Amino acid sequence: MNKTNRVVLLLAAYDFESLHLTLESLNHTLDYDENVVIVLNGKRGIRSSIVEEVAREWCQQSENRYVVKPLNYGLDAYNSISEVIHKFPLLQNVEFICKIDDDLIPVKKGWVDNLHQAYLKLEKQYREIGFVTSLINNNAWGFKRLIDIYKKKEEYEDIMNFESHSYDGIVNAKGIAEGRLGSVWQYPYLAKWVHTWTLYSIKDFIAKTADLGIEEIGLDTYYSIGCIFFRKSLWSSLPLLGSDSSFDELLIHEYCNKFNLRKFALMNEPMGHLFYYTQRIPNRLILPKIKASLANHWNDQRFNHDFHYDETTNLEIVLENHLFDNVNRLDTLGRELDLVKKDSFIYRLKKRYYGFRTTVTDALPINYKKKQVKSHVTKKGTLTTIKVSEKKLIKK
Repeated sequence: MNKTNRVVLLLAAYDFESLHLTLESLNHTLDYDENVVIVLNGKRGIRSSIVEEVAREWCQQSENRYVVKPLNYGLDAYNSISEVIHKFPLLQNVEFICKIDDDLIPVKKGWVDNLHQAYLKLEKQYREIGFVTSLINNNAWGFKRLIDIYKKKEEYEDIMNFESHSYDGIVNAKGIAEGRLGSVWQYPYLAKWVHTWTLYSIKDFIAKTADLGIEEIGLDTYYSIGCIFFRKSLWSSLPLLGSDSSFDELLIHEYCNKFNLRKFALMNEPMGHLFYYTQRIPNRLILPKIKASLANHWNDQRFNHDFHYDETTNLEIVLENHLFDNVNRLDTLGRELDLVKKDSFIYRLKKRYYGFRTTVTDALPINYKKKQVKSHVTKKGTLTTIKVSEKKLIKK
């Protein structure tokens, strides 16, 4: 494969412990001549400072490793990545990008070559595609497939024996949501559970997926982009959507959906994803066992490295972690309250009523008038607002 025609782009922010495990995994699964660019996207703080240290120390091991801190650092990932893609010299002449997160754990050598080959094969077959990914354990879509592969359905149903949340609404008892903010995203215990029978036993993880092929991810399925291989032109084309969003994952989903760009998973490339942000604090205690498993798999004790700091620094790290987690919890709570509202009887009744009213109104002849619009000046005389008052249907 032509390695000079592609770049592995790793997005890093705050989780230095996970980043360490990802970079050690890359040491064992990438060739030294593979170009890797680490994009630093954390806000100023103790955790992002340690992330930068870990990244820069790792990059000193090879001349093909780079750390970039874009002007957009600390803000949205989409614009930070876009800035690096459009301005960093190394990326100007490449055709392909493999974007990965800072807590992705590849467990087999040659994974980038395999994703690249699969992409070219599928592109030749379908003329144009969106991206190729791997089989990731802690991923809403991959999680559901692994339950079938490992024959864990009954065990899952015992765990999820009551209704549960997802972005799309309430999931029936024993059901699995595989799209945006799916079951494994919503419930940290499920991530902990899947790690115990995948990353805790890597040889078995590889063996159980070795004979699998390629599976298509439906266009309507929202996919979490922890590892995607794509043409650079895909990212450069995202502004064509004209979207107000700066959420990279959502933009790629909407772009592929709009332009019918098919998405595929290489199922014999198993990988681990340590944490969604909803899981990082609840599941942190599993890290020692994952470290030990990786150290055993690669016969490399560097995976067992622990970060030791003075009491003040440790306190700052803990406080930053919880501050960040609480901000995300508020966002999540807002989304979940909105989901509960949308699932309520009153909300659904109102939605049906307004839908019915719109349908009836649209069907009426043009000489019917429904709304009367009038200007109103506030008492202060500084603002002008528009009041719309509902009127009975009257004939002119």
